[in-house]
Amino acid sequence: MTQAILEGPISIDTCAHTRTHVELLPPGSERYGRVVCVDCAKQLCWGPFPQNVSRKQQNAIYIRQLLGSNRLTDWERGYCEGIQHNHRLAPHQQRLLDGLVAKYNTERQRQL
Repeated sequence: MTQAILEGPISIDTCAHTRTHVELLPPGSERYGRVVCVDCAKQLCWGPFPQNVSRKQQNAIYIRQLLGSNRLTDWERGYCEGIQHNHRLAPHQQRLLDGLVAKYNTERQRQL
């Protein structure tokens, strides 16, 4: 299976084979690429944009770091706990997380 399948793409179909490849779509397309079975050419799912995968991984790191901090307010801790298993943040959720990261990274740098 490809990395795209492991990162939670939108599933379309299944087949009995295990070899896949990603066919990239033209720039500007709504989707990044199609995950296709090498053996039967069936489209299995849509592959995620690499920047989305990267952002999800970075968010997970940030949330772990924030939750490991003892400086969060009760609300901030509850917010981070609430989104830690949500891998598709809405824009307003992403802005809130970015704000917490900026706030506590800035504070940490001032303490150094």
